[in-house]
Amino acid sequence: MGGRGASSSSSSRAYDGKIQLQSVGQVDARKAGNLKVGDIIMYNFGSTAKITKIEPSKTGKTFNVTTKSSESGYIGKRKYGADRLVGIAETEAKNYREQQLLSIRKGKRR
Repeated sequence: MGGRGASSSSSSRAYDGKIQLQSVGQVDARKAGNLKVGDIIMYNFGSTAKITKIEPSKTGKTFNVTTKSSESGYIGKRKYGADRLVGIAETEAKNYREQQLLSIRKGKRR
């Protein structure tokens, strides 16, 4: 499977590629246009956030994605191009230490 995999709610969906994240390594990724509410996305250094809302633009070329941080609970918005690859995590990490342990268990720590 490689990388961190998919969230349990969407594990049957295919990936669109892989991306390289700092301090994590290669992770499976989906195009922003293929993301679904409930997916868990991963950023550099292993932080994760759960997608709570997706709003396509009028043209469908971009998506405004609202996420809730797994660590702090912060709710934020990001704008992604439809073809932008976004890293997908298998599980939510609640804090930095847990993120590091998950990375080590998956053999992705360098």
